Amino acid sequence: MHSPTPAAAALPLAELAQTWLTAKRAMESSEQATKGHSDRARHADLARWGQLLTAADHGRADVEARLDVASALAHLSLSDLSTDRLVDAVITAKRRWSEATVARMLSTLRGFTRWLTREGVLTRDPCDSELLRVSRRTERRPRAVDADDVEAMITAAREEPTDRQRMFWPDRDVALLRFLAGSGARAEEVCGATIAEIDRRAERPIWRVGRVGRSKGGKQRDVPLSGATVEALDVPGAA
Repeated sequence: MHSPTPAAAALPLAELAQTWLTAKRAMESSEQATKGHSDRARHADLARWGQLLTAADHGRADVEARLDVASALAHLSLSDLSTDRLVDAVITAKRRWSEATVARMLSTLRGFTRWLTREGVLTRDPCDSELLRVSRRTERRPRAVDADDVEAMITAAREEPTDRQRMFWPDRDVALLRFLAGSGARAEEVCGATIAEIDRRAERPIWRVGRVGRSKGGKQRDVPLSGATVEALDVPGAA
């Protein structure tokens, strides 16, 4: 069994969580800090654990409640972070959220309890148990889109619209499909592409992407385009 050190026993769990979150935020890169995705995820994860542990004492977790760390951990103490209680919380979490969400929540929890142990707040890490290991998810490799898939999508784009379809612009859709399949570009790059970026002087047309800093890493690169792609772009009203 783990136990808090005598000096830390009186420290509010919510206060310790905020200290850890602040420390984690300080270690982020400027880009991570600006986006804030990781910080928000850690806050949400700890709040969910607080709801689950509180529910064990007060009936059930309010899953509709705002994910606020201070309120979610307000009625909990370090003694609530026992391996047995955390295992029960994991079982409940798996009934409520997806495998990916629970795995991320466990990763956040392990980071928090590891920090508590390293700082001497806990004498032993309650997550140092096989029952609370973050299992590796089996990575499913995405299937590559082949020529038949592209043609099937183009055929679907040219079909008559359904009653629920508000916009029917087959030439544009076909050109977009050809461009995506032929260039392998990212969505952001395609959305910002212009006809002026296509260099037709070469023996094979080239899309000079990145002139305005949209490419990954801010580097310009040349992407060869097939004749079918350029023909689709040249259809009046396509681009």
